[in-house]
Amino acid sequence: MPEVKQRELIRQVFFQELTLVGQREAPKAVGDRNYNDGYDAIATLFPNQSYAGNLNLVYSQIKTAQGGAVDLLVPGGKIDAGLTFVTPDISGGVPKLPGLLGVMTLWGGDINTFSSGSVLVNQNRVKTFGGGNIVMWSNTDIDAGKGAKTALIAPKPEVTYDPSTGTFTTKLSGDAAGSGIGTVKTRPDVPAGDVILIAPQGVVDAGDAGIQSSGNVIIAAQSIRNADNIQATGAQIGVPTSTVDIGALTSASNVGAATQQAAAPAQGGGNDRPSVIIVEVLGYGGSQDSDDESIKRRTPETRTENAVPVYNPRGPVRILGVGPLTDEEKQSLSEDERQRL
Repeated sequence: MPEVKQRELIRQVFFQELTLVGQREAPKAVGDRNYNDGYDAIATLFPNQSYAGNLNLVYSQIKTAQGGAVDLLVPGGKIDAGLTFVTPDISGGVPKLPGLLGVMTLWGGDINTFSSGSVLVNQNRVKTFGGGNIVMWSNTDIDAGKGAKTALIAPKPEVTYDPSTGTFTTKLSGDAAGSGIGTVKTRPDVPAGDVILIAPQGVVDAGDAGIQSSGNVIIAAQSIRNADNIQATGAQIGVPTSTVDIGALTSASNVGAATQQAAAPAQGGGNDRPSVIIVEVLGYGGSQDSDDESIKRRTPETRTENAVPVYNPRGPVRILGVGPLTDEEKQSLSEDERQRL
């Protein structure tokens, strides 16, 4: 085969190996995963350990507009999809539209990346819009970034020419929006695409931009952050489900209550202070022999600010010091209180 075809075949086999490792290990527990097949493929293709260099898009993009995959191989550094913030001196006062930034395939084609360093999407996107999978292997972290989910991307229509009839056909593509990492179906005829993210020694962070897939999401990593911002039309493999540990919350509540109780000052002894309780009696309830006049006197509408309620010693509320006291009640009073009676 010509050298160009050889390189293309090698890249296909390489990313096929990484994909199979991710699909196989993602369903397992973190401690049970074995990435040796992937590391062997990397060591075979990149036997030299002294690679260096990052891929920084800064304020640009990599995309295919008429079909074709994007393969990014950075064995000695990180992949940065663009700036976190665009300053006026870089944009020239006219910021680029979202469709002019990031890594994209508009009319079919996979996006495959391998890097020894992190993959940082920042405010941009790594997405396929016309069908195709996304496979990303990073020896450190994969971060989907903090881009806006409302960023509008409108792929250009595809124009084809039929030499047999001499006619042109225009094929419109649907609008799409969002940042982050994802495979998007912009038309009904677009096949679903999977998102496969592999970070054997690092973290996959969905961030604010999120990870979305028109097919399955498969993640094999040490940990996953912002998992609630991961969406898939198909299955989610290796993605933790958000659950609330009621037992832990109850235990924490009990510990907090016990701590508050232990911290409360001791009651009793010489620190007791008298309390003043003001009781306002609104009424004692009606009876069958009550006349209309007595009922009116008991309703709140007939009360005035200076009205003094009549004390009923047989009522449900008894006020100490109003009315005669029994000998038993006097026993609970101090000598000073007895004298004041």
